[in-house]
Amino acid sequence: MKRTGLVWAVALTIGCIGVSAKDFKVVDVRSGKIDYEIRGSGNMMGMRTETIGKKRMIFDRYGVRTLTEVNKIEKQTMGGHTETTRSHTIVYMNGEEMKTVDFSTKTITVKKNPAYTMMKSMKEADSAVPLGLAMLQKMGGKKIGTDNVLGYPCDVWEIMGSKQCVYKGVALRVETDVMGIKQTEMATKAAFDIDIDESSFKLPDFPVNDMSGATGGLNGMSGEEMAAMVKAMGDVVEKSGVDIGKGQMSTENVQRVQGAVIAAMMPQMKEQMAKEADAISVAKACFAEADDVKDAVKCSRKLDEMLGEESAQEPVGEWNEAIKKETLAEMEKALKNLKCAKNAQNPAEIEACMSR
Repeated sequence: MKRTGLVWAVALTIGCIGVSAKDFKVVDVRSGKIDYEIRGSGNMMGMRTETIGKKRMIFDRYGVRTLTEVNKIEKQTMGGHTETTRSHTIVYMNGEEMKTVDFSTKTITVKKNPAYTMMKSMKEADSAVPLGLAMLQKMGGKKIGTDNVLGYPCDVWEIMGSKQCVYKGVALRVETDVMGIKQTEMATKAAFDIDIDESSFKLPDFPVNDMSGATGGLNGMSGEEMAAMVKAMGDVVEKSGVDIGKGQMSTENVQRVQGAVIAAMMPQMKEQMAKEADAISVAKACFAEADDVKDAVKCSRKLDEMLGEESAQEPVGEWNEAIKKETLAEMEKALKNLKCAKNAQNPAEIEACMSR
């Protein structure tokens, strides 16, 4: 079972990479190529995970056009059984268009860029970076210092179990620690303000599944849910009465937009946590009745199905009273954390609940 993407949904909302508007800057650097190393490990609900991988990001036009390729291996161990999952994907975003390449199925899915709806209301702004940082602060994010990655100075921001070292709007290091699962994406090579050949954005010649009438989802959220969240945020920004035109916004206007954005995000965040809690609750009751490995496998697959995740072929290799007790205890802890988070009033309280 994989952790759904509350933190990454927030990160997408802040970054909004790939949104097109004339002369709009998603990041404050013209172009770039960055290679990352991915490492992660942890234990959640009795399942130990270990992740290694590589990531590369290429962008031009100040981040309006972006290609991100991720190639990683994840090992999941539960009840003495280890399963290895390999994934290789490319996400290409250019204005309204988003293409997702899945090398396991050798297909390309075309959808609308989920961040575009929100950013259309800010299309006359010069840069998304100042507003993004203001949003980050409103959601409980704090600038906790400065650092240097590969010779590039970056500001270190902390929010909801995630630390990001950001250079001109580009994250060079991302560290997350959510419910016992830790992961780091560290830049190992980076070059900025360089000429990028058109061939760098070329995608494999795979069959195309055109779903451009829908809006792409992210990490456990359906396309419709992601679209609703982004649309709500765009609506409240527009209705806030703030003229997000060229030039620096006043402190008062930044605060008004901050309040509008966080008010739009909180219901969607809580709705996603409620779905996780429902799935874990059903699975917990199933595991409590499981007498052998066959029963436990059915429960694990039921949980994956309810979370909208792909089921492992052999998610449980061993099952006894000790493993059952440990699994039920971890699930009970997760349910208490989610119940606490659903009653939270702001992202800082959510983070406190989830890190108990």
